[in-house]
Order: sequence, then structure tokens, then C-alpha cells
Amino acid sequence: MDCDAYREVLSARLDGRGDDDPGVDAHVAGCPACQAWLAAVEGLGARVDEHRAQAVTDRSPAILAALADELAAEERDARDESLLPWRAGLIALGVVELALALPVLLLGHEAGAGTHVAREMGSFDVALAVGFLVAAWRPARAWGMVPLVAVLAACLAVTSGVDIAEGRATFGGELLHLTHLLGLVLLWMLAHAYRRPVSGPNLAPS
Repeated sequence: MDCDAYREVLSARLDGRGDDDPGVDAHVAGCPACQAWLAAVEGLGARVDEHRAQAVTDRSPAILAALADELAAEERDARDESLLPWRAGLIALGVVELALALPVLLLGHEAGAGTHVAREMGSFDVALAVGFLVAAWRPARAWGMVPLVAVLAACLAVTSGVDIAEGRATFGGELLHLTHLLGLVLLWMLAHAYRRPVSGPNLAPS
């Protein structure tokens, strides 16, 4: 059997299909040409395996990054869905506030207040209503309104309590100020839900 025949057997053996014929090993041990051929083939196979492994490794960061982006997008969608009740509440409250404030602003009529003061009050309430609507439209801005509405609600609660106690206002007449307290609650909940961290799991290879 010549070298080509031995090399076919060796090639099959490298592919996992050959047998362990001791005659083949004996020939290779005594044939420098077959030894060189076998070393070259084994070296080529090792380089091919290394290249395949490197290709998989090189693609791993891109695959993991794409997976992380997909998971983060799913979390954002879930967060956006959780914002819907608070956004809807702020829209409804903003519309109600506008409906109550615009007549005061335009007509200057408000119980217990002159025309100028009534229009100032109407202007403030219109601005507040627009703020509620903007926060519902852009939840990222909700947190910026929380301190303003919190101070307003606190001041109105104190002054309303004093005025009711001293007989200058009625409890029923002051109930409208509950819209400010409701607005504070909705803004707080929306801001808290929006600021919840959204990030996919750390899938970067270590």
C-alpha cells in the first residue's frame, strides 16, 4: 500500500471514521513524508476549529446586546402600561380644572372675590390644569410639578381649615380644593412609576 492509501486511512481516522490499524501507525513512524502530511493536516484542522470558536465568540457580544435591548424594550412597554391609570386620571382632572377655571378667567366671576382677583385665581387654575395635561402627555415632567402642587395643596388645606373654623367659608365650598390634593396624588404616583429603573439584565460575558 502506497502513501496515498495510508493517507486516506489517516484522513478517515481524523474524521472519526477510521480504525486503529497498527500497520498504518508503523508506516507513519517510518515515513517522514507521511509524518509531515499528518502534521500539516492536524494543524489545519486545529486552525479551522479555532477560527470557528473565535467566530462564535466574536458574535456573542452582539447577540447578548440585542437580547438585552429586547428585554429592556419589554420592560419599558410594561412600565408604560402601568402609567396609563395615572395619565388618564391627570387628563380627566386637567379637563375638569379647565372647565372650572376658564369661566372665572374670562368672566372674572368668583364668589367672594373681585373681578381682578377672580381673574388672577382663574389664571393660576388654568396654568395648573395645563400642567396636569402636560404631565399626562410627558410623564418625565411629572416629578417637576410635585413640589409646586404639594405646597399649593398644603397651603389651601391650612387656609381652608382656618376659614371654615372662623366662619368665612363653608366646608362644601372648600371641597373644590380636593382637586389639588387629587392632582398631587396622581402626579406623585405617575412620577414614581415613571422613575422606576428600566434596564435589561446584565448579559455581558464575564
